[in-house]
Amino acid sequence: MPKETIHNWDGTQSWTPEAIHHPRNEEQIAGLIQQAGDTEKRVKVVGEALSWSDIIDVPTTAMRFDKMAAVLEVDHDRRRIRLQPGARLNYVNEVLAQHGLAFDNFGSIILQTAAGYTATGTHGTGGRTPILSTRIEKIRLVDGLGKIRELDADHEPELFSAARVNLGCLGVVSEITFSCIEAFDIEEQLELVDCDTALADLTHTVSANEYCKLWWLPYTDKFQVYTFNRTTRPRGGFGFARLFNSGEDSIYLQFFPHLCY
Repeated sequence: MPKETIHNWDGTQSWTPEAIHHPRNEEQIAGLIQQAGDTEKRVKVVGEALSWSDIIDVPTTAMRFDKMAAVLEVDHDRRRIRLQPGARLNYVNEVLAQHGLAFDNFGSIILQTAAGYTATGTHGTGGRTPILSTRIEKIRLVDGLGKIRELDADHEPELFSAARVNLGCLGVVSEITFSCIEAFDIEEQLELVDCDTALADLTHTVSANEYCKLWWLPYTDKFQVYTFNRTTRPRGGFGFARLFNSGEDSIYLQFFPHLCY
C-alpha cells in the first residue's frame, strides 16, 4: 500500500509517515499510543495542517480525526457544546447557530479541527475577547501512557490549563467541552486609511471596537481597516464591502453567524 504524504495548506511543508491511523474512539487512541510506546516510536496527531510552520513534525506514525469529528451535545441552557477533536469549526458554527448560540471569538479561517485550533492557540482579533482556547471548560485527554484523563479547573487544574494550548505535547485530546454565548449580529465597517494614521490610531481602534483587523495593501501606503461591533439593527443586504472583498466576507459569514451591513 503506497504511503500517504501530508502537505500543509500552502505546500511549504510535507511529511510521509510510515502509517496514518484514523481512530474511531478513545480506546483505539489508547491502543495506538500504547503500541507506539512498546515499539519505541513516536505518534503525532495531524489536524487540517493549516500552519505554515513545521510544528506538526510528523514522525513515523500519525493520527487523523476524520472518524472522530462529531458534535456530541449542545446544552443551550448552560451554553455549552461538547464535541470530538476532529470537528471542523465551520461545522461547529453551523450547529451552534441552529441552537441560537455562538463562539465569541476566533480567526478568519475556520476549516481547522477544534483540537488543532485550540492546541496551537489560534486567535481571533480585537482587544476585548480572549482566544477560543480560554473557552474550554473540559478536556478528555489520552496521555503518553494510554491513560484516559478528564481535565477541568477542579480536576488537575495545572494540567488542564496547559492542555488548552498544548502544542501536541501532553497527549491526544479526545473530547472538548466549550462554553459559548447567545448568538448575535455584528456590523462591519471598512475604511481605507493612510499607514501612518492607521498605526497612530491603532491603540484607539483596538480599544474602541469589539473586533478589528488591519490589512496592508502591498505597494501602497494604505491599510484596509476593518472594525466589527455587535448590533441590534435590522439585517440588511450586502454593500460595497462585499463586492470589494467577497472572499473575506464569505469567511466572516461563517465566522460570525450573522453579519449586518
